[in-house]
Amino acid sequence: MLSQQSIDSLKSRIGFGKPLEESFPFDLGDDLTIGTSGLTVAFFHSLATVENLHACLPQVYELETDKEAFENYLDNLRIQAVTNSINELVYSNKGYNPDSDYNDLVMKNISVFDSVIGYQLACLLLETFMVTNRSNIHERNAKLSIANLKLEVNGWRNEQGILVQAGLGTHLKKAQLKASRKLFPLTHIIQNASDKW
Repeated sequence: MLSQQSIDSLKSRIGFGKPLEESFPFDLGDDLTIGTSGLTVAFFHSLATVENLHACLPQVYELETDKEAFENYLDNLRIQAVTNSINELVYSNKGYNPDSDYNDLVMKNISVFDSVIGYQLACLLLETFMVTNRSNIHERNAKLSIANLKLEVNGWRNEQGILVQAGLGTHLKKAQLKASRKLFPLTHIIQNASDKW
């Protein structure tokens, strides 16, 4: 099991970055913009910015005008990314033992989670861009670029099924595999071959 302190430490690893547009309506706190690892979501994909997220969110939730609601939304995205990452790397691993305490393992290898959480956040943001129902001047461009966003997330395979362009999902799976091997290394059992013959 993991403690809330470990989850909070993982949650603060990746920031959303400072908005580059001066017209951005909020001054976001450093706890959201700057990650403890020094990485931002835009490092994992250049479209994954707070400006793009803010522009595509529905006005129904008042996230456009309410700073606290928008910050809570960003925080919930980070919680979702960390939860997905922990599920993939720890809880669904073959070596996972529900009776063991994994806090020390996670805290000792906390940087292993950076790329997994970062790619997970980037995928969440791009998926949000694809499913937005907000109507504004960008709507036409968003509808035209949905196919491009799907390529960014899923990648592209040719008719034979060979991967031509890796998407964020592919990068996420590679990061998960690498992190999983670091957290739960495979142990090889060597047996005396003469006993088998």
